[in-house]
Amino acid sequence: MTQRPQSKEAAEDYIGLSSRYVRINKFVELTGYTDKAVRCKIAEGVWLEGRLWRRAPDGAILVDLVGYQRWVEGREAQA
Repeated sequence: MTQRPQSKEAAEDYIGLSSRYVRINKFVELTGYTDKAVRCKIAEGVWLEGRLWRRAPDGAILVDLVGYQRWVEGREAQA
C-alpha cells in the first residue's frame, strides 16, 4: 500500500502518481537524471533522507516523487 501525503499541498502534488516512492532505476526512467547523478545527490547530502529519499525495509533506496517535485519547484530546503 502506498503512503498518502499528510498535508493538503502534498496531496495535490500526489494526484496522478501511481506510486509515491520509486527505485532509482524507475526515477531515472521518469526524469532523465542518470543513476550516478541521483546517487551523488544522495551521497553529497543535496537530497536529504526522509525528504527526497528513504530506505525501504529491504535496504533499497527509494526516491520520493512528491519530495522531488518540491525540490524542483524550490519548496524543499537543501542541506
